[in-house]
Amino acid sequence: MELTMNQDKNAATVLRARKLNKSYFFDHSSLSVLHDIDLDIRRGEFVAVMGPSGCGKSTLLHILGLMQTANNAEELMLEGVDTMSLNQSQRTAVRRERIGFVFQRFNLLDILSAEDNLRLAFKIRGAQASDAQIKEVLATVGLSERSRHKPQQMSIGEQQRLAIARAMIHRPAILLADEPTGNLDSENTARIMDLLVSYNKEYGQTIIMVTHNPELVGRVDRLVKMKDGRIVE
Repeated sequence: MELTMNQDKNAATVLRARKLNKSYFFDHSSLSVLHDIDLDIRRGEFVAVMGPSGCGKSTLLHILGLMQTANNAEELMLEGVDTMSLNQSQRTAVRRERIGFVFQRFNLLDILSAEDNLRLAFKIRGAQASDAQIKEVLATVGLSERSRHKPQQMSIGEQQRLAIARAMIHRPAILLADEPTGNLDSENTARIMDLLVSYNKEYGQTIIMVTHNPELVGRVDRLVKMKDGRIVE
């Protein structure tokens, strides 16, 4: 199967899910986590997903990001590609090229400096980063003076900004953020939100963010509420 992404960057819908379900199976029982999820994400939207713990928010995000698979779905499209039909290597290619991830735990490599974490992100995508590119990316997230620092030498707010820079380095079709401010104080939470909003508004970056923080909802375009594995609003 030849994998071809939709090249129409003005297409209204970046991601579409229909009747998406996820269950986990054990020896003598099963646990249903997602039930008939229907979701459309338009290009350039900043969408927040909220709901109580255990409602399936993170599982949904991981399936949309092709890190997990749905048990079944009528449709799960990303930029015109039916991701349900992809094999594992194709899923990996789409995930690497078209999806950016930001997590509550930053998943940075502690043995590498900030600039080398970014260089590695370029290398994983088969590209070679110039010093000028690295400097530009670090400046965008306010880390120009931290380029030689390793993550453990940085504050948690700085680490999350570096994680966002790494996720955005290839301008993905969609950025998925799972509780990106969950470990941060109010000052750093505001700064991370400023950064995400700036990427959304200045670059038209499509973002889906899972959050427990109701104070952040006023800064996004749309709120999706979940309860018991279903979208309720």
